[in-house]
Amino acid sequence: MRDLEIHKKIILDIVEDAKNYDLFLENLTISPIKGTKGNTEYLAKFSKKNIFSDKEMEEMIDNNIREEK
Repeated sequence: MRDLEIHKKIILDIVEDAKNYDLFLENLTISPIKGTKGNTEYLAKFSKKNIFSDKEMEEMIDNNIREEK
């Protein structure tokens, strides 16, 4: 997917789903390896400890999506 707003929505959906398993986003970065169709891939680290507020987490996601441009 190349639309950055779609990337953000999907990442937020995954983060919300992970909360159902008591997992919280700890770090997010762009993978140096592109997908098979040239799409941007992301690497996410989740932990049992919630260290970010929702606002901080969304800023982290936004910062990584902006890096993609």
